[in-house]
Amino acid sequence: MSISTTDFDAAIVGGGAAGVFAAIKIAEFGLKPVIIEKNGVLLRKLGITGKGRCNFTNNCPPAEIIERVFDNPRFLFSAVNAFSPNDLIDYFENTLHIPTKTERGGRVFPASDKAMDVVNSLKDRVRALNIPVVADMITDLNYTGSNIKSLKNLRGSKGDYSAKNFLLTTGGLSYSKTGSTGDGFALAAKVGHTITAPRAALIALDSSPKPPPELESLTLKNVTATLFSDGKRIYSGDIPGEIGFDADGLTGPLALTASCFMKNPDAGYTLAIDLKPALSPEQLKRRAERELELYTDSITADILFRKLLPSQLVLFFLEQSGIKPEENARQIGDKRLCRALSLLKNLRFSVSNTRDVDGAIITAGGVSTKEIDPGTMRSKLIDNLFFAGEIIDVAAFTGGFNLQIAFSTAVAAAKGIAD
Repeated sequence: MSISTTDFDAAIVGGGAAGVFAAIKIAEFGLKPVIIEKNGVLLRKLGITGKGRCNFTNNCPPAEIIERVFDNPRFLFSAVNAFSPNDLIDYFENTLHIPTKTERGGRVFPASDKAMDVVNSLKDRVRALNIPVVADMITDLNYTGSNIKSLKNLRGSKGDYSAKNFLLTTGGLSYSKTGSTGDGFALAAKVGHTITAPRAALIALDSSPKPPPELESLTLKNVTATLFSDGKRIYSGDIPGEIGFDADGLTGPLALTASCFMKNPDAGYTLAIDLKPALSPEQLKRRAERELELYTDSITADILFRKLLPSQLVLFFLEQSGIKPEENARQIGDKRLCRALSLLKNLRFSVSNTRDVDGAIITAGGVSTKEIDPGTMRSKLIDNLFFAGEIIDVAAFTGGFNLQIAFSTAVAAAKGIAD
Protein backbone atom coordinates (compact mmCIF):
# COMPACT_ATOMS: atom_id res chain seq x y z
CA MET A 1 0.00 0.00 0.00
CA SER A 2 1.28 3.46 -0.85
CA ILE A 3 -0.50 6.51 0.52
CA SER A 4 0.34 9.88 -0.98
CA THR A 5 0.91 13.03 1.05
CA THR A 6 -2.20 14.60 -0.40
CA ASP A 7 -4.41 11.80 0.92
CA PHE A 8 -3.86 12.27 4.67
CA ASP A 9 -3.01 15.11 6.99
CA ALA A 10 -1.83 12.77 9.74
CA ALA A 11 -0.62 9.18 9.96
CA ILE A 12 -1.15 7.89 13.50
CA VAL A 13 0.95 4.92 14.60
CA GLY A 14 -0.86 3.07 17.37
CA GLY A 15 -4.53 2.30 17.88
CA GLY A 16 -4.85 2.68 21.64
CA ALA A 17 -6.80 5.31 23.57
CA ALA A 18 -4.49 8.21 22.68
CA GLY A 19 -4.19 7.27 19.01
CA VAL A 20 -7.89 6.68 18.44
CA PHE A 21 -8.97 9.82 20.28
CA ALA A 22 -6.40 11.92 18.43
CA ALA A 23 -7.65 10.55 15.11
CA ILE A 24 -11.24 11.36 16.07
CA LYS A 25 -10.37 14.94 17.05
CA ILE A 26 -8.25 15.45 13.91
CA ALA A 27 -11.22 14.33 11.80
CA GLU A 28 -13.57 16.58 13.77
CA PHE A 29 -11.25 19.49 12.95
CA GLY A 30 -11.93 18.75 9.28
CA LEU A 31 -8.66 16.99 8.46
CA LYS A 32 -7.96 13.49 7.17
CA PRO A 33 -6.19 11.04 9.53
CA VAL A 34 -5.28 7.39 9.10
CA ILE A 35 -4.63 4.97 11.98
CA ILE A 36 -1.90 2.34 11.51
CA GLU A 37 -2.25 -0.38 14.16
CA LYS A 38 -0.12 -3.50 13.94
CA ASN A 39 -2.84 -5.72 15.42
CA GLY A 40 -5.50 -4.31 13.15
CA VAL A 41 -7.73 -4.13 16.25
CA LEU A 42 -8.30 -0.85 18.02
CA LEU A 43 -8.40 -0.21 21.79
CA ARG A 44 -7.47 -3.67 23.03
CA LYS A 45 -5.85 -2.37 26.19
CA LEU A 46 -8.69 0.04 26.93
CA GLY A 47 -11.06 -2.92 26.94
CA ILE A 48 -9.37 -4.44 30.00
CA THR A 49 -8.68 -1.31 32.03
CA GLY A 50 -10.23 -0.88 35.45
CA LYS A 51 -10.74 -4.66 35.68
CA GLY A 52 -13.02 -4.44 32.66
CA ARG A 53 -14.91 -1.40 33.95
CA CYS A 54 -12.77 1.37 32.38
CA ASN A 55 -11.93 4.07 34.93
CA PHE A 56 -11.37 6.61 32.15
CA THR A 57 -10.81 9.78 34.21
CA ASN A 58 -11.09 11.34 37.64
CA ASN A 59 -13.79 13.89 38.41
CA CYS A 60 -11.52 16.56 39.83
CA PRO A 61 -10.07 19.93 38.78
CA PRO A 62 -7.08 19.97 36.42
CA ALA A 63 -4.79 21.03 39.27
CA GLU A 64 -5.56 17.79 41.12
CA ILE A 65 -4.76 15.75 38.01
CA ILE A 66 -1.36 17.43 37.90
CA GLU A 67 -0.83 16.71 41.61
CA ARG A 68 -1.32 13.00 40.95
CA VAL A 69 1.37 12.89 38.25
CA PHE A 70 4.68 11.59 39.63
CA ASP A 71 6.83 11.95 36.50
CA ASN A 72 7.10 15.41 34.87
CA PRO A 73 3.80 16.91 36.10
CA ARG A 74 4.53 20.46 34.89
CA PHE A 75 4.74 19.26 31.30
CA LEU A 76 1.02 18.40 31.40
CA PHE A 77 -0.26 21.74 32.71
CA SER A 78 -1.30 23.11 29.31
CA ALA A 79 -2.77 19.90 27.92
CA VAL A 80 -4.84 19.00 30.99
CA ASN A 81 -6.17 22.54 31.41
CA ALA A 82 -7.06 22.74 27.72
CA PHE A 83 -8.90 19.41 27.83
CA SER A 84 -9.94 18.72 31.41
CA PRO A 85 -11.79 15.86 33.10
CA ASN A 86 -15.01 17.88 32.73
CA ASP A 87 -14.36 18.21 29.00
CA LEU A 88 -13.76 14.47 28.68
CA ILE A 89 -16.87 13.53 30.68
CA ASP A 90 -18.92 15.94 28.57
CA TYR A 91 -17.57 14.38 25.36
CA PHE A 92 -18.34 10.87 26.56
CA GLU A 93 -21.87 11.76 27.58
CA ASN A 94 -22.93 14.15 24.81
CA THR A 95 -20.93 13.02 21.77
CA LEU A 96 -20.33 9.32 22.43
CA HIS A 97 -23.63 8.99 24.36
CA ILE A 98 -22.03 7.03 27.20
CA PRO A 99 -23.71 7.68 30.58
CA THR A 100 -21.09 7.99 33.31
CA LYS A 101 -20.88 7.75 37.09
CA THR A 102 -18.43 8.94 39.72
CA GLU A 103 -17.35 6.64 42.53
CA ARG A 104 -15.11 6.83 45.59
CA GLY A 105 -12.01 8.92 45.12
CA GLY A 106 -13.48 10.69 42.10
CA ARG A 107 -13.04 7.68 39.82
CA VAL A 108 -15.26 7.97 36.74
CA PHE A 109 -16.68 4.89 34.97
CA PRO A 110 -19.28 4.22 32.31
CA ALA A 111 -22.60 3.79 34.12
CA SER A 112 -22.83 0.27 32.67
CA ASP A 113 -19.54 -0.76 34.32
CA LYS A 114 -18.49 -2.16 30.93
CA ALA A 115 -15.24 -1.04 29.34
CA MET A 116 -16.42 -2.49 26.04
CA ASP A 117 -19.19 0.12 25.90
CA VAL A 118 -16.47 2.77 25.77
CA VAL A 119 -14.46 0.77 23.23
CA ASN A 120 -17.45 0.21 20.97
CA SER A 121 -18.57 3.84 21.14
CA LEU A 122 -15.13 5.09 20.17
CA LYS A 123 -14.96 2.57 17.32
CA ASP A 124 -18.40 3.71 16.15
CA ARG A 125 -17.11 7.29 16.12
CA VAL A 126 -14.08 6.24 14.04
CA ARG A 127 -16.41 4.59 11.52
CA ALA A 128 -18.81 7.54 11.48
CA LEU A 129 -15.93 9.88 10.63
CA ASN A 130 -14.66 7.51 7.91
CA ILE A 131 -11.22 7.19 9.46
CA PRO A 132 -9.30 4.37 7.77
CA VAL A 133 -7.59 1.76 9.96
CA VAL A 134 -4.64 -0.11 8.44
CA ALA A 135 -3.22 -3.32 9.94
CA ASP A 136 0.54 -3.01 9.65
CA MET A 137 3.66 -2.69 11.78
CA ILE A 138 5.85 0.36 11.31
CA THR A 139 9.55 -0.33 11.72
CA ASP A 140 11.25 2.90 10.63
CA LEU A 141 10.76 6.59 9.93
CA ASN A 142 12.11 8.04 6.69
CA TYR A 143 13.73 11.18 8.10
CA THR A 144 15.11 13.93 5.86
CA GLY A 145 16.30 17.27 7.16
CA SER A 146 13.78 18.48 9.74
CA ASN A 147 10.86 16.36 8.52
CA ILE A 148 9.65 12.80 8.32
CA LYS A 149 8.80 11.89 4.76
CA SER A 150 7.22 8.48 5.25
CA LEU A 151 6.77 5.47 7.51
CA LYS A 152 8.49 2.23 6.54
CA ASN A 153 6.58 -0.93 7.31
CA LEU A 154 7.47 -4.53 8.11
CA ARG A 155 6.47 -5.94 4.75
CA GLY A 156 8.27 -4.16 1.93
CA SER A 157 5.73 -5.36 -0.62
CA LYS A 158 3.20 -2.92 0.78
CA GLY A 159 5.41 0.11 0.35
CA ASP A 160 5.72 3.10 2.66
CA TYR A 161 3.08 5.33 4.25
CA SER A 162 3.25 9.05 3.56
CA ALA A 163 1.39 11.94 5.17
CA LYS A 164 1.84 15.59 6.08
CA ASN A 165 2.23 14.84 9.80
CA PHE A 166 3.04 11.81 11.92
CA LEU A 167 1.82 11.02 15.43
CA LEU A 168 3.33 8.26 17.57
CA THR A 169 0.89 6.80 20.11
CA THR A 170 2.32 3.32 20.53
CA GLY A 171 2.08 3.18 24.33
CA GLY A 172 4.63 1.56 26.64
CA LEU A 173 5.69 -1.99 27.46
CA SER A 174 2.96 -3.30 29.74
CA TYR A 175 0.28 -5.76 28.61
CA SER A 176 2.28 -6.66 25.51
CA LYS A 177 -0.45 -8.98 24.23
CA THR A 178 -2.53 -5.88 23.54
CA GLY A 179 0.23 -4.52 21.31
CA SER A 180 2.25 -2.41 23.77
CA THR A 181 5.76 -3.66 23.04
CA GLY A 182 7.80 -0.45 23.07
CA ASP A 183 7.92 -0.03 19.29
CA GLY A 184 7.52 3.72 19.50
CA PHE A 185 10.53 4.16 21.77
CA ALA A 186 12.78 2.64 19.11
CA LEU A 187 11.21 4.73 16.34
CA ALA A 188 11.65 7.98 18.29
CA ALA A 189 15.23 7.10 19.21
CA LYS A 190 16.10 6.47 15.55
CA VAL A 191 15.34 10.09 14.71
CA GLY A 192 17.29 11.52 17.63
CA HIS A 193 14.86 11.65 20.53
CA THR A 194 16.09 10.87 24.04
CA ILE A 195 14.31 7.97 25.73
CA THR A 196 14.11 7.92 29.52
CA ALA A 197 14.60 4.26 30.39
CA PRO A 198 11.17 2.59 30.57
CA ARG A 199 10.33 0.94 33.88
CA ALA A 200 7.38 -0.80 35.47
CA ALA A 201 5.08 1.45 37.48
CA LEU A 202 1.88 0.71 39.38
CA ILE A 203 3.02 -2.87 39.87
CA ALA A 204 2.95 -5.36 42.75
CA LEU A 205 6.14 -5.66 44.81
CA ASP A 206 8.28 -8.65 45.64
CA SER A 207 8.96 -8.77 49.36
CA SER A 208 11.12 -10.31 52.05
CA PRO A 209 9.85 -12.05 54.03
CA LYS A 210 7.49 -13.58 51.50
CA PRO A 211 3.91 -13.84 52.71
CA PRO A 212 2.84 -17.31 53.87
CA PRO A 213 0.01 -19.01 51.94
CA GLU A 214 -2.64 -17.99 54.48
CA LEU A 215 -2.10 -14.32 53.61
CA GLU A 216 -2.51 -14.63 49.85
CA SER A 217 -6.23 -13.83 49.89
CA LEU A 218 -5.98 -11.15 52.59
CA THR A 219 -6.54 -7.44 51.95
CA LEU A 220 -5.77 -5.01 54.74
CA LYS A 221 -8.05 -1.98 54.72
CA ASN A 222 -7.62 1.43 56.32
CA VAL A 223 -3.85 1.09 56.66
CA THR A 224 -1.06 3.45 55.58
CA ALA A 225 2.35 2.74 54.07
CA THR A 226 5.71 4.50 54.04
CA LEU A 227 8.54 3.70 51.63
CA PHE A 228 12.18 4.00 52.63
CA SER A 229 15.25 3.86 50.41
CA ASP A 230 18.42 2.90 52.26
CA GLY A 231 16.82 4.19 55.45
CA LYS A 232 15.62 7.51 53.99
CA ARG A 233 11.88 8.12 53.69
CA ILE A 234 10.96 8.79 50.05
CA TYR A 235 7.17 8.35 50.11
CA SER A 236 4.57 8.51 52.84
CA GLY A 237 0.90 7.82 52.25
CA ASP A 238 -1.06 9.72 54.88
CA ILE A 239 -4.50 8.74 53.55
CA PRO A 240 -5.53 5.22 54.67
CA GLY A 241 -5.96 2.73 51.87
CA GLU A 242 -5.63 -0.95 51.01
CA ILE A 243 -2.73 -3.34 50.69
CA GLY A 244 -2.89 -7.06 49.93
CA PHE A 245 -0.67 -10.07 49.57
CA ASP A 246 0.19 -12.62 46.90
CA ALA A 247 2.66 -15.50 46.80
CA ASP A 248 5.63 -13.23 46.13
CA GLY A 249 4.86 -10.05 48.00
CA LEU A 250 2.56 -7.06 48.32
CA THR A 251 -0.30 -5.95 46.09
CA GLY A 252 -3.13 -3.45 46.23
CA PRO A 253 -3.28 0.33 45.74
CA LEU A 254 -0.72 1.25 48.42
CA ALA A 255 1.88 -1.17 47.05
CA LEU A 256 1.21 -0.02 43.47
CA THR A 257 1.66 3.61 44.49
CA ALA A 258 4.91 2.86 46.32
CA SER A 259 6.26 1.13 43.20
CA CYS A 260 6.19 4.45 41.34
CA PHE A 261 8.91 5.85 43.59
CA MET A 262 11.25 2.88 43.18
CA LYS A 263 13.31 4.23 40.31
CA ASN A 264 16.71 2.79 41.24
CA PRO A 265 16.85 -1.01 40.85
CA ASP A 266 20.01 -1.17 42.94
CA ALA A 267 18.63 0.70 45.96
CA GLY A 268 17.44 -1.09 49.07
CA TYR A 269 13.75 -0.39 49.67
CA THR A 270 11.63 -1.03 52.74
CA LEU A 271 7.86 -0.64 52.99
CA ALA A 272 6.54 0.03 56.49
CA ILE A 273 2.83 -0.62 57.06
CA ASP A 274 0.91 1.11 59.84
CA LEU A 275 -1.83 -1.39 60.63
CA LYS A 276 -3.55 1.00 63.07
CA PRO A 277 -3.08 4.54 61.74
CA ALA A 278 -6.02 5.87 63.76
CA LEU A 279 -4.45 4.81 67.08
CA SER A 280 -1.33 6.14 68.77
CA PRO A 281 1.15 3.74 70.41
CA GLU A 282 -0.19 4.84 73.81
CA GLN A 283 -3.78 4.11 72.78
CA LEU A 284 -2.77 0.70 71.46
CA LYS A 285 -1.10 -0.16 74.76
CA ARG A 286 -4.14 0.91 76.78
CA ARG A 287 -6.39 -1.17 74.52
CA ALA A 288 -4.18 -4.25 74.93
CA GLU A 289 -4.12 -3.76 78.67
CA ARG A 290 -7.92 -3.58 78.77
CA GLU A 291 -8.13 -6.83 76.82
CA LEU A 292 -5.76 -8.49 79.28
CA GLU A 293 -7.92 -7.36 82.19
CA LEU A 294 -11.01 -8.97 80.65
CA TYR A 295 -9.47 -12.45 80.52
CA THR A 296 -8.18 -14.94 83.03
CA ASP A 297 -4.53 -15.90 83.31
CA SER A 298 -5.07 -18.43 80.52
CA ILE A 299 -5.25 -15.85 77.70
CA THR A 300 -2.67 -16.60 75.00
CA ALA A 301 -0.85 -14.23 72.67
CA ASP A 302 -2.86 -15.68 69.79
CA ILE A 303 -6.16 -14.72 71.44
CA LEU A 304 -4.93 -11.26 72.44
CA PHE A 305 -3.80 -10.26 68.96
CA ARG A 306 -6.91 -11.66 67.33
CA LYS A 307 -8.60 -8.73 69.04
CA LEU A 308 -6.32 -6.36 67.19
CA LEU A 309 -5.72 -7.99 63.80
CA PRO A 310 -7.45 -10.02 61.09
CA SER A 311 -7.20 -13.68 62.09
CA GLN A 312 -5.25 -14.58 58.92
CA LEU A 313 -2.49 -12.16 59.87
CA VAL A 314 -2.03 -13.12 63.54
CA LEU A 315 0.39 -16.05 63.22
CA PHE A 316 2.61 -14.22 60.74
CA PHE A 317 2.56 -11.10 62.90
CA LEU A 318 3.51 -13.01 66.05
CA GLU A 319 6.33 -14.74 64.19
CA GLN A 320 7.69 -11.34 63.17
CA SER A 321 7.33 -10.21 66.79
CA GLY A 322 9.24 -13.19 68.12
CA ILE A 323 6.28 -14.35 70.20
CA LYS A 324 4.84 -17.86 70.13
CA PRO A 325 1.07 -17.91 69.65
CA GLU A 326 0.55 -20.32 72.57
CA GLU A 327 2.49 -18.15 75.01
CA ASN A 328 0.55 -16.78 77.96
CA ALA A 329 -0.17 -13.17 77.08
CA ARG A 330 0.06 -12.04 80.69
CA GLN A 331 3.56 -13.51 80.94
CA ILE A 332 4.96 -11.98 77.75
CA GLY A 333 6.24 -9.06 79.76
CA ASP A 334 5.87 -5.34 79.23
CA LYS A 335 9.00 -4.99 77.09
CA ARG A 336 8.03 -7.73 74.60
CA LEU A 337 4.41 -6.57 74.52
CA CYS A 338 5.45 -3.01 73.72
CA ARG A 339 7.76 -4.28 70.96
CA ALA A 340 4.90 -6.25 69.41
CA LEU A 341 2.50 -3.31 69.71
CA SER A 342 5.06 -1.05 68.03
CA LEU A 343 5.10 -3.51 65.13
CA LEU A 344 1.41 -2.75 64.63
CA LYS A 345 2.53 0.74 63.67
CA ASN A 346 5.59 -0.35 61.72
CA LEU A 347 5.32 -3.78 60.08
CA ARG A 348 8.25 -3.80 57.67
CA PHE A 349 9.00 -5.64 54.45
CA SER A 350 12.08 -5.40 52.28
CA VAL A 351 10.63 -4.81 48.81
CA SER A 352 11.79 -4.63 45.21
CA ASN A 353 10.20 -3.44 41.98
CA THR A 354 11.57 -6.33 39.94
CA ARG A 355 8.50 -7.96 38.45
CA ASP A 356 8.11 -8.18 34.70
CA VAL A 357 7.09 -4.82 33.25
CA ASP A 358 4.50 -6.68 31.18
CA GLY A 359 2.40 -7.03 34.34
CA ALA A 360 2.55 -3.34 35.25
CA ILE A 361 -0.54 -1.18 34.90
CA ILE A 362 1.55 1.47 33.17
CA THR A 363 5.08 2.02 31.88
CA ALA A 364 6.95 5.00 33.30
CA GLY A 365 9.71 6.58 31.23
CA GLY A 366 9.58 7.25 27.51
CA VAL A 367 10.27 10.12 25.13
CA SER A 368 11.85 12.99 27.05
CA THR A 369 9.44 15.84 27.78
CA LYS A 370 12.31 18.29 27.21
CA GLU A 371 12.08 17.47 23.51
CA ILE A 372 8.30 17.90 23.13
CA ASP A 373 6.30 21.13 23.05
CA PRO A 374 3.81 20.84 25.95
CA GLY A 375 1.07 22.83 24.22
CA THR A 376 1.01 20.94 20.91
CA MET A 377 2.87 17.65 21.63
CA ARG A 378 5.03 18.51 18.61
CA SER A 379 8.62 17.27 18.55
CA LYS A 380 11.14 20.05 19.11
CA LEU A 381 13.53 18.15 16.86
CA ILE A 382 11.28 17.32 13.89
CA ASP A 383 8.65 19.72 12.59
CA ASN A 384 5.97 17.23 11.59
CA LEU A 385 6.34 14.62 14.33
CA PHE A 386 3.99 14.50 17.34
CA PHE A 387 3.54 12.30 20.41
CA ALA A 388 0.61 11.44 22.70
CA GLY A 389 -0.14 9.06 25.54
CA GLU A 390 2.08 6.61 27.36
CA ILE A 391 4.99 6.90 24.93
CA ILE A 392 5.80 10.26 26.60
CA ASP A 393 7.79 10.32 29.85
CA VAL A 394 4.81 11.21 32.05
CA ALA A 395 3.00 8.93 34.48
CA ALA A 396 0.45 9.21 37.29
CA PHE A 397 -1.04 7.20 40.11
CA THR A 398 -4.17 5.05 39.82
CA GLY A 399 -7.61 6.61 39.76
CA GLY A 400 -8.23 7.43 36.10
CA PHE A 401 -5.37 9.92 35.86
CA ASN A 402 -3.31 8.08 33.24
CA LEU A 403 -6.20 7.75 30.81
CA GLN A 404 -6.99 11.43 31.28
CA ILE A 405 -3.38 12.13 30.33
CA ALA A 406 -3.79 9.98 27.23
CA PHE A 407 -6.93 11.84 26.14
CA SER A 408 -5.57 15.31 27.00
CA THR A 409 -2.29 14.81 25.14
CA ALA A 410 -4.22 13.34 22.20
CA VAL A 411 -6.36 16.48 21.94
CA ALA A 412 -3.28 18.70 22.25
CA ALA A 413 -1.56 16.78 19.44
CA ALA A 414 -4.70 16.93 17.27
CA LYS A 415 -4.90 20.70 17.72
CA GLY A 416 -1.18 21.00 17.02
CA ILE A 417 -1.63 19.12 13.76
CA ALA A 418 -4.74 21.11 12.83
CA ASP A 419 -2.96 24.40 13.47
